[in-house]
Amino acid sequence: MLNFHYCIKFKNTINKNKTKNLVYQKIEENKKREDLKNIGNINDFGGGIYILKISEYKVRVIIEEKNICIEKEEMKVFFIRDIILEKKFDNEYGRILYGKLQNREWLNANPLPIADEENFKIEYQTIQKEDPINLDITS
Repeated sequence: MLNFHYCIKFKNTINKNKTKNLVYQKIEENKKREDLKNIGNINDFGGGIYILKISEYKVRVIIEEKNICIEKEEMKVFFIRDIILEKKFDNEYGRILYGKLQNREWLNANPLPIADEENFKIEYQTIQKEDPINLDITS
């Protein structure tokens, strides 16, 4: 199962958009996979950058794969970094952003914010500390 973390910039951008529920649904559909490679609606740009395509609304989601170490355990995390919504799609994605993503210029200019990495670690540790639900109904 994949570890997804929704970054601050992504959440701020999608928060009031009409496609919010659909976008979250499309992302979560991939959670049970082993990797994001070889999926029809996800482009692998190499170097840990993926683009989720949601054609119904001309939306693209920028995902960054990164290895994170928590308490000596290394894990692969997919950070949901940013979203290109339909109003910016033609002007921004097709003409400018696509090329910058392919040659890693976008990633070099937009490193993962430390706050997003720290937020993931806090959320992960909180989930790990929660007591498992007791399903034994005989007691």
